Amino acid sequence: MSRIFTKNAISNLKSTGTFFPSSRFLASKISRLIPKDTQTIIELGAGNGAVTKSLLQHLNQAAQLSCYEINQEFIKLLKQNFDDTRLDILERSALEISNDFSAGSVDAIVSCLPLTLFKNAMKQELMTAIHQALRPGGIFIQYQYSLNDRKFINQYFSHNKLKFVLRNAPPAFIYICRK
Repeated sequence: MSRIFTKNAISNLKSTGTFFPSSRFLASKISRLIPKDTQTIIELGAGNGAVTKSLLQHLNQAAQLSCYEINQEFIKLLKQNFDDTRLDILERSALEISNDFSAGSVDAIVSCLPLTLFKNAMKQELMTAIHQALRPGGIFIQYQYSLNDRKFINQYFSHNKLKFVLRNAPPAFIYICRK
């Protein structure tokens, strides 16, 4: 699975943001940040499913996980590797959140998207949609490989914490934000 990720990353670095899939350490840390009683969760940029797998292992049986992914190779991988009724693979841009989910209807959103590589207008549109979809008290988790977007994220979420995962290539920062 990581060979397919690396091959796609080389040709699509702007959308993957890295040459390596998320480590099990990063995926596990992200999953453990999601409350066990979470019902509605969205993953943005599911990639090869490293975080998806960990989320499904962590979530309760009544939860629903919707994953956005635009890369056709990754979509194919996700469909091959996951046979779970709690998973809905959305083959479209994460910018469609507002069309797919009503305001305040989502408990948690995990973003695996490389925000640093996005143009400002696109980041603003995405963060507005994320903030709108989350219910009051909902959690937004974004991991990045730098702190470049910290001030940007703080504009949308004033209640946030930062964690660091060394056991990932490259090491990652996790933003944990509450609405």
